[in-house]
This record gives sequence, structure tokens and C-alpha cells, in this order.
Amino acid sequence: MVYKDDKLYLLLHTGRRGRSTGFIKIFDFSTQLPQETFHCGVTSNNNTSDSDSWRVWATKLVVTVTGHVLKVEKLVNPGQGGPLRLWSFRVYKHHDEPVASLGHEAMLFD
Repeated sequence: MVYKDDKLYLLLHTGRRGRSTGFIKIFDFSTQLPQETFHCGVTSNNNTSDSDSWRVWATKLVVTVTGHVLKVEKLVNPGQGGPLRLWSFRVYKHHDEPVASLGHEAMLFD
């Protein structure tokens, strides 16, 4: 959850083994009565037979130090089933537009 400029950005999800579903909602609090201004479904299917593939481990909403709200997917690659796991992440703006670089910015996680 992120609150910025009279807007509440909410990421709600339910997780089942191998599958995560949920949605992103944005509420505008700039008027007397808050209104939902955006609603979008989020689904990731982590079931795969390839043990070397990346899987979405978690999804979060974050805010950069300059105030941009981004969606971050934390990825895991379990490798060959041993104790070593590789971690990475993907960053999106406007729900599904990939961000290649943050430039000279930083992200703040809760």
C-alpha cells in the first residue's frame, strides 16, 4: 500500500500453491468522498516443469525517492533443486510498462 498526492495505491493478492492472483486499485482522496479511479487484475502462474525458469516470488508496490509509484516483481530461480537460489526483480510503471533503469533514483521498501 502506498499513499501519495491524495491517492491510495493498493495491491491486494491471494496466493495458492504455484499461482498468485489479485488486483491493483487506486483510490482518489482529493474530494470529500474517496473514489476508485483504477482497477486492474494481476495474475502470475508459477507452475512450470522447467526447473531453470524464473518464477514470481512476490509482488509489491514501491515509491521512489522522487515519488514515482512502481510495481516490483521479486523473481526466484531455484536452479537444480539445491540450496542455491538466484534472485532478481522486474520493475513496472503504469501497471505493465517495464522499467529498464531507475537512473539515479532509489526505491524505498517497507
